[in-house]
Amino acid sequence: NGAVVADLKNNKAIKTCGLSNEMIQRILNIAKKYHSATDPFIDGRAITEPASIDHMDEFGLSPEMQKLIRDTREVVPNVMEYVKTTGAEAEKVNIFMADLEEREVLRKELMAIPELSISSSMYNNLEVNAKGADKGSALLWLADYLGIDREETMSFGDGENDIPMIQAAGIGVAMENALDTVKAAADMITLKNDEDGVAAAIRKIIKISKFTKRTIEQIQTLQPYLQIDTEYILYPAYYDRKNNQNLLYKKDAEFQYI
Repeated sequence: NGAVVADLKNNKAIKTCGLSNEMIQRILNIAKKYHSATDPFIDGRAITEPASIDHMDEFGLSPEMQKLIRDTREVVPNVMEYVKTTGAEAEKVNIFMADLEEREVLRKELMAIPELSISSSMYNNLEVNAKGADKGSALLWLADYLGIDREETMSFGDGENDIPMIQAAGIGVAMENALDTVKAAADMITLKNDEDGVAAAIRKIIKISKFTKRTIEQIQTLQPYLQIDTEYILYPAYYDRKNNQNLLYKKDAEFQYI
């Protein structure tokens, strides 16, 4: 959710915006008043306990999601005791709720704390971050760090927690299966995530005639995903107004739509 910007090559965080240990404890104490399962994310690992992971059916989680959770959680005897003992900070606290009405009550209670930012990625969860930690802020920070203008960025999303990133990017794209609120915030809507929607949007938005040498090199890196012949991208693009599409031109060849 933007709490960490990581350099994966060197396996290190280059920017963080986490929750203090005291704030994690405060969040856990508030959440335990409700029928909830809480997972603080500490050093990139989600921490849970038997009282949560052994009762996932109570929170409306599909078998696939339950498997994902089991594969990605570190189980400790008691989350609160673990947090107190380690004294660690957290990137975020995920909260699954059994009752959706209670979820909204809990959301309001947490939103009343000025130091927190509340979002969601599923219909039955809340994600609690430190104020200032969101995907949009992280995207803009990373773009500046890499020397990339905001207008040259593009983001894709489908959930509530993606909205800041959709709004911040030069081009914000919502998946067809996204929430209506995400679609309303987006500049364009692409195919579903299981229909290669990301590739479809990239292919649609590219205008070869405006490519710089650097952009051409970047697009060549994406060739396996875009399924465009490398030779085509080295020639100017022409706009077909009738069909509202760009054309890639190659000498001694026909036009190819993207």
